[in-house]
Amino acid sequence: MTMALTQRISYFAIGCCFVFFVIIFSVLFAYQSISLATQQEAFAQRIESHTDVLKQIILSKQLFAKNNRTQEWITYHNQLQELIKTAPRMTAKQQVILNSIASRNLNLKALFEKQTPQQLDNANKILQNHFNARLLTQLESIRADAVNLSKDVQRNIKETVEQEFMLIAVVLLLSLSSLTLGAVKLKRVVKTSLNEVEEGIKNNVTDHFQQIDLTYPSEEFESIVTHFQEMNRKLEENSISIDAMQQIIAERTKILEEISRTDPLTKIANRRAIYERGALEFSRSKRANSSLTVMLFDCDFFKKVNDEYGHFCGDELLKHLCNICQLEIREVDFLGRYGGEEFVVILPACKIEDSKETAKRIQERLYQNPLTFRGQMIPITISIGMSTQNARHENFEQLLNEADQAMYQAKHKGRNRIEVFNTDTD
Repeated sequence: MTMALTQRISYFAIGCCFVFFVIIFSVLFAYQSISLATQQEAFAQRIESHTDVLKQIILSKQLFAKNNRTQEWITYHNQLQELIKTAPRMTAKQQVILNSIASRNLNLKALFEKQTPQQLDNANKILQNHFNARLLTQLESIRADAVNLSKDVQRNIKETVEQEFMLIAVVLLLSLSSLTLGAVKLKRVVKTSLNEVEEGIKNNVTDHFQQIDLTYPSEEFESIVTHFQEMNRKLEENSISIDAMQQIIAERTKILEEISRTDPLTKIANRRAIYERGALEFSRSKRANSSLTVMLFDCDFFKKVNDEYGHFCGDELLKHLCNICQLEIREVDFLGRYGGEEFVVILPACKIEDSKETAKRIQERLYQNPLTFRGQMIPITISIGMSTQNARHENFEQLLNEADQAMYQAKHKGRNRIEVFNTDTD
């Protein structure tokens, strides 16, 4: 049966999610088991603590003496009774121990209530000691049961941790094994199919067109193979003339050349095209003895925009900036992206005064048309540096370098400025 590659990937993703939920469920189950065992141990320790307090009252020889501590003993005993009622969920064995504790506690209460403080207060020391000994015996029995309960709980905690560890380890091992096998299988399907398609294309020659048979059929690769076979069929039916092929190559070459000179983001000229056009305009200006001005500007605080709104917003800002500039420059002017957030405008037959007016118009339009991004208005300012050609310039690179220095001078003086390279400092 043919299975789509996307379907295989979907099954693999579902398997990963299932493994994840199994592991999470195992961890949660282990946490609940250990949490319950911890509550059981804390319960047993609290019973031990209460019995120790009651024993201490008896051992202090003040239970039925004058200024006795009978009321204090009754208070702690009532607390012990209430504590037994609040026992957490127990195992069958632990419930037996808990029932024994409850029964012994009732016996303790009945034993204490048989005697009144007035009776024992007037009794001799032997009778008081005998009664205290019976109370201590009952308390020791309760405490012994509490200790056994605590030991059983601790043993359960250890067993639970070991069992859950083994369970999680087995689940992880099985899950990783299954995922590894799935990943290997998926990789083999993709790699084998790609190699078969690549081999078929490589061995495809005129008058001997290659047929591709997939080892692991899938909808995606079968679609490629179908189109490949259809292409071969058409090649067999039609012969393409050398002139037609050369025309196709020329068109493709022209497209590639345009792509190599275009910035992919802003769709304007890139650095390479800037230097080519700059060299052409520089030579033309030299021959015609006309003016040539280069404007280089940088978007102020561009990094801050990227940090606050994200790189997608930064990309939109650069495209918005290019659109504004193209509205204000002449058709003969040339706009290109120099790199990052820096742009170059080549203004042939344009004196520095006219170039400054163009720069001011760009700044004014940017001020009037801030970028709107997700409902927020983001103002844009640029720092502009300019340089105009004169006799001392030997090439376009010198002119561009001076505009770059002027632009950095504009940034240094506070940004959102226009600076012209001062030839006196050269």
